[in-house]
Amino acid sequence: DCLGDLPLIAGYILEWDKATAGYAMVSLSYTTEIGGICVWIEDLYVKPEYRHKGIGTEFFRFLPEAYPQAVRFKLEVEPENETAMALYKKSGYYLLGYSIMAQEK
Repeated sequence: DCLGDLPLIAGYILEWDKATAGYAMVSLSYTTEIGGICVWIEDLYVKPEYRHKGIGTEFFRFLPEAYPQAVRFKLEVEPENETAMALYKKSGYYLLGYSIMAQEK
């Protein structure tokens, strides 16, 4: 979908020394909660051999530059993924006080 005609999703290849180190996918939505564009970080994956090199941190620095119109950046994280939570917190993310529910077709 990132390579197709869908305007609300974008994919990124993360590189280290010209090698593919991982990928990220983001999607756009509108948030009525604070009134504006919300960028959802759908996926962020860094290959194990490239972790702890600052790639994730650099991606989070890139997002506000790439999406200056965004009023919120949002992601989901599993509580037991402590390494990811530490990166997100270091990048300025915080836990919201509600749970997400879903229904799929």
